[in-house]
Amino acid sequence: MAERCGQNITDNWYQHAVFFEVKHLTNIDKERIKRYFNIRRNGGGECGEVEEVGEKTYRIAFLEKRVQERVLEIRDHVISLPGGELCVSVRDRRSPDSTDPHQPPQLPSDDQQTPSSSKELEKVFIMDQYLLQYLRDCPKANKALNKQLITLKSSVQLFPETEQAVVKWEAAGAGPVARPTLLEWVLQVEQIFNSVRNVYRPHYELDPARVKILKSNMAALNTEDVKVYLEEDDFAVVVVGRIGDVKEKLKMLEEKNQTRKDCPVSERQYHLVKEELEKELSSTRGSSPHPAPTSNTLSQAGLEVVFGSLEDQQVEALVVPMIKTQLCSTKIGKCLSRQSRKVKTSFDLAAEGRCCTPGGVLEVKLSSFLGNRKVFFVECLPWDAAQGPSEKALRTGLALVLDTCRQQGLSSVALPVIGPGIALKFPLCEAIRIVTEEILKFGSSGPSGSISTIRIVIKPGYPASDESFQNVHKSLSSKMVTSRGKVFRSLTFVLDDVTLKVGGVQVQVVFGDITNETTDVVVNTTDFVDLQSGVCKDILTMAGPEVETELRSAHVTRGGLYESKPGRFPCKSLLHVCGESNITVIQGLVSDIMKTCDQKGYQSVAIPAICAGKGGLDPELVADSILQGVKATASSTPLHHLKLVRLVLIKMDVFLAFRHSAEQPLPTETLWTWMVKLVLGSIWS
Repeated sequence: MAERCGQNITDNWYQHAVFFEVKHLTNIDKERIKRYFNIRRNGGGECGEVEEVGEKTYRIAFLEKRVQERVLEIRDHVISLPGGELCVSVRDRRSPDSTDPHQPPQLPSDDQQTPSSSKELEKVFIMDQYLLQYLRDCPKANKALNKQLITLKSSVQLFPETEQAVVKWEAAGAGPVARPTLLEWVLQVEQIFNSVRNVYRPHYELDPARVKILKSNMAALNTEDVKVYLEEDDFAVVVVGRIGDVKEKLKMLEEKNQTRKDCPVSERQYHLVKEELEKELSSTRGSSPHPAPTSNTLSQAGLEVVFGSLEDQQVEALVVPMIKTQLCSTKIGKCLSRQSRKVKTSFDLAAEGRCCTPGGVLEVKLSSFLGNRKVFFVECLPWDAAQGPSEKALRTGLALVLDTCRQQGLSSVALPVIGPGIALKFPLCEAIRIVTEEILKFGSSGPSGSISTIRIVIKPGYPASDESFQNVHKSLSSKMVTSRGKVFRSLTFVLDDVTLKVGGVQVQVVFGDITNETTDVVVNTTDFVDLQSGVCKDILTMAGPEVETELRSAHVTRGGLYESKPGRFPCKSLLHVCGESNITVIQGLVSDIMKTCDQKGYQSVAIPAICAGKGGLDPELVADSILQGVKATASSTPLHHLKLVRLVLIKMDVFLAFRHSAEQPLPTETLWTWMVKLVLGSIWS
């Protein structure tokens, strides 16, 4: 009975549905599609199961109306399935012929004419409220947007409070005007707004220490081109502007306040990499002496590795593979061509009369009212063998592109791991080896000119995405320091933090070192016996000997918490816990941690992966148990003070396990069971 009740409640949560057609989906396909729509960067959010509701028709519903609207805003969704890519077009009703008085009308076909002359054309865009506010507040951005809309005889009204931009077509007073079809007009307007989203993106800062710094420097940050806004209750700061401008402002502020070290992840990790390299050199050279790495930096460029789509990167140059000088011969080329008709036109003009030889490069200039950039298409060959013609062609092309960027004075370039797709069929390990070796060779060759950023972009959501990130991480980290010095100025791995909103609590899954946290409370995981290993050693080293002495004499019951003063650790309190390598104990501890923080008036807490290291538990089990405890507690317990829970993971595999778990909706029966346990536990206590 309780299980049925819980199922009904959950069904009622997901009321905002979209529909799509596909021939047949396996259970694995449905799970992949659900995972895709559960991710914010795909337009999605918390959602239910994929259900078959008719012949070749499927349905998925969302918790929030605005998530449904975001999903509908994207015309085509490309989803990676085991059998290949699936492109689905979503709609807001079960069949194209059905009508719903509460839903907006479907777009007409290309040849359908517009309404009668007495009516306006209107399109409502759902956009981030702070982006809309910025478009209101920034004269340059507002003027650029309206200038484009005027060419379509259109105007826009911005409503940040409802997250809407209402665009209207009006020809009144302009004399006889040829009306576009509704579909033609909408596609033109969508192109303008997609460009706006790609150029201006809000940066949300939730870290309490950084929020404090940003708030105290708002006057300096607020300029004609960059605007700063405070979230409700001053809990977050939002910085909006051109992506490059915002990054530059934040970087300058971080350097001024010394809140970030200019190293791959942390100074401690940098030295670990250095030690590992020296050990490797010792093993390969025997006992013969070798020169220690110097402090020289061979290239002033910064190297970045990020998850994302190549076409969305705000850089001056993109690197794209092609076969037989054909734009759509690879997936990346197809994605670019779908962005705008201008891409194909520009490519055809550049390629006219040319047939690139393997390793050759075709330079294509793209421009819009929001900026200019170049795309370097590298002529590639399908994989044959290591050191064969295909490897030689890719190496030649990459070297030529990087050298061209240096000669042309470009400041930033982004490229994918070229090769492991269905077109070129490179083994993943070989593709990573070739791309990383050519980048490192470029860095070792000397000054990089005006190039300040080289970015490797890994497409998320593919079966090999996480493996690619880990192998690129390993390959670059182990070779960043040579006997001549550091190859690049910095090496940064930008992993997408996962942010969830559960009740009134913001939950963040982040890749980082918990000793760098500045939350009100930091959680230490220990067995209260061995205090000199793992996360416990790192935290106590920062906190100082007094905290360690206190902890040695602590008496803690099974599943209990021990609170100590922070010592030298930059927080208000330390909570010490022992998970006993038991996921049930860990779930209960997480709930107790959150309740304790709230009862004592603390607003934020940082929690490590309890028992995923020395405790020996599988990271996936730890991730599931901690996230279940967080979600269940935040959903069922009134929390008046606690606003932020940060799950801080220093190991790549552990972070990826937590990220995967966070992107999955909590199973209904699990959430219901835990809510019942927590409620009954509160009553009994």
